[in-house]
Amino acid sequence: GGSPLVVLARLLYTGVVAMMAGYVVARIASHDPLRHAIVASIFAGLILVVGFARGLGSPAPWWADGLLVIDSVVGFTIGGALRAAAATAAAKQADQVGGHA
Repeated sequence: GGSPLVVLARLLYTGVVAMMAGYVVARIASHDPLRHAIVASIFAGLILVVGFARGLGSPAPWWADGLLVIDSVVGFTIGGALRAAAATAAAKQADQVGGHA
């Protein structure tokens, strides 16, 4: 549970899954996609902190659990930022196409 290779693998897949989740949250948001992803990241971080504090999860060192919380929060935010940037770029492109018609 706490070997460096296992901790690294958990950090990698947690970051990827958190980015995908942040992207999805931002995608389904009716407005302010990044704000929705940030709020979701805060909830995810709190859920992880409570779970780790109650002894749930693997027998990893405390610092590995802390890194997973940070990784999740940052991943959600990055995913939301990617979706927000994509939405902004699509809106600008639509405005340019509409402006030239």
